[in-house]
Amino acid sequence: MYHLPYKPSEPLDENMMLFYSDPDFSGNCLSFWEYVKKNTSYKIVWFVYNNDRVSKLRELGIECYYINDYENCSRFFCKAKYVICERVSRHRYPKPEGQIDVQLMSISHFIADLFSVQADDNPYDKIYVFSKLRSTYTDFFIANSEFGRINTSAIHFADPRKIYVTGSPRYDPMLNEDGKTILLSMFPELAKFTRFIIYCPSPCKSNGFEADSFFVPNIYNLPDLVNNNLEALLYEYNAAVIFKPHPADEASLYGKNLKLPRYHYQFDTLSFMGKSIYHVLNAFDIMITDTSQLANEFLLLDRPILFNRCTYERRLSLVKPIINNDMVVAPGAKHSNAEEFLTDMREALQQIDIYSEVRKAACDFHHKFKCGNASERVLSMIEKTSTFNDIEHDIFMKSSTSQHVKTQAELQLESILKSNSYRFMKKTIKILCPEGSIRRSFCTRMAKIFT
Repeated sequence: MYHLPYKPSEPLDENMMLFYSDPDFSGNCLSFWEYVKKNTSYKIVWFVYNNDRVSKLRELGIECYYINDYENCSRFFCKAKYVICERVSRHRYPKPEGQIDVQLMSISHFIADLFSVQADDNPYDKIYVFSKLRSTYTDFFIANSEFGRINTSAIHFADPRKIYVTGSPRYDPMLNEDGKTILLSMFPELAKFTRFIIYCPSPCKSNGFEADSFFVPNIYNLPDLVNNNLEALLYEYNAAVIFKPHPADEASLYGKNLKLPRYHYQFDTLSFMGKSIYHVLNAFDIMITDTSQLANEFLLLDRPILFNRCTYERRLSLVKPIINNDMVVAPGAKHSNAEEFLTDMREALQQIDIYSEVRKAACDFHHKFKCGNASERVLSMIEKTSTFNDIEHDIFMKSSTSQHVKTQAELQLESILKSNSYRFMKKTIKILCPEGSIRRSFCTRMAKIFT
């Protein structure tokens, strides 16, 4: 149900923050929570979507409630000054005036696919209502770069003035923590290895697969790969592989006995509550992936990335990425079969790295900040930000059935879209904004902000 902001009967608690994310207790919310807990005196409350995790978090000394516990949810949603979330919206709980709603979802070049695919089925139900709720309530979005800022604005139909280039809090542990020590504490059996590789495929359904079939006959989705050859290569270089399924696939794989090759270990967020993959990412020498957003983040470490070309090209056949430049989207060696895969891995293990300059250029494109202080920047921004529910409410509550005449602002936008500086904005609008009043509203806002 769509609620307008209301005037609370009691003053908001200026010293309270409410956190929730999807998956529970993970990503940017987890890293930002760690910073707030360590460096401030805010009272913190977590809500989770899986009731089984409530007791686990309480064992860690965290005040936590089930999201469908309406009594407690209503009490805290109406009381907290700050509501911090990632990838989710507040749905049933109305927003009191003066509350700051923060969306910590950082956008990559492929996130838009989820919205553009849904638009084919039912643009009103899948895009308009969802984005209306999210952008109306949200006062603060984050981005990693100016490109990310514009992409975020398009995806969420959000006023760009609400979007701040801060970097992502989840990068903080990746750039500041001793990842190898943490990794060995989670997997003591890895102590015998000297080289570490992470394999992180993108969500199977985004590539047109089910998790059960994607990782069969082998987890790399390479039918001609013989495990013995891979195991021999890893043994030669005393290397181990950590297999990190996407959070969207973890639930379907949890508890299943996948046939992993030797020297492979599975990282499961559900089993390591309180530690995300970002706490250990700097322990790895090499990454293997396809279109995972983790590849963008691994760029900050300037280490080799190997891409599965088959899965990558299948993804491109299903969706329309905002950027379709190989060296920006996939800056590294690409393999289509087992022979290429093993050759690329051997060269990476031998530290033959011909893609370093390409990675650095891609990193400059995707990341404004290369240091691990994003949480500090986010906290500073949200403590200063103001709400603009009236702006978003006016935009999304108005409907137009009459013949539309181009405004001066929209004519200015057309000029912007023709320039090289905003060439990707044109693609973004075309893919993500349905025809009609929604697109016109978005275009008008973009023209006002960027001219």
